[in-house]
Amino acid sequence: MFNEYVKPTELQRDAQENIRVAQEKMKKNYDKHRCRAQNYNLGDVMVVRRLPEQTLLPNSKTQAKYRGPLTIIKVLPSDTYQVTDLRTAGEGRKRQPNYTTTVHASQLKLFHLITEDEDLSDGDCEDLITSYCNDDSDENSCIENTRPTRVRRTPHHLKDYKLY
Repeated sequence: MFNEYVKPTELQRDAQENIRVAQEKMKKNYDKHRCRAQNYNLGDVMVVRRLPEQTLLPNSKTQAKYRGPLTIIKVLPSDTYQVTDLRTAGEGRKRQPNYTTTVHASQLKLFHLITEDEDLSDGDCEDLITSYCNDDSDENSCIENTRPTRVRRTPHHLKDYKLY
C-alpha cells in the first residue's frame, strides 16, 4: 500500500470524509447534555441575571444576583428577548426610569409574586393574634393582625433541667 501512488484528490476526499464523520460524532456527543432554551411569551414577568459589580471588597457574595421584575416587550430571533422595567421612578426605582435591554433566554428566569393563597408557614411557627384599637373608639372597630412567632423548645441535652 505504501508503494502505490494515490492521487491527491482522492486523499483530499478521504480526509474530508474523515473530518465530516468526526464532526458528526462530536456533535452527537455534545448534544447529549444540551436542552432547548425555554420559550417565553410577550408580557411575561421575568428577572435577569446580573454580573457582579466591581467593588473594593474581594467577594460579591452580598450583591443582588438578579435584576427585576422586568416585562418582555418583544420576542427576537435566536431565543433573544427585549425586556423593560414598567415600574416608575417612585415605585422602588432609584435610577434609570426607562430601563430596556436585550437578553438571551439563558439569562432569564420567571418571576412570580407570592399570593395570599400560597401557604408559607412551616411547622415551627404558630400565629400570634394582636389587636390594635383606638382608645376613643368602640371595641368593634379593633383590627386583628396575625403574625407568626417562633415556638421555643428546650434543647434535648437540657431536658433534665428546669430553665427559668
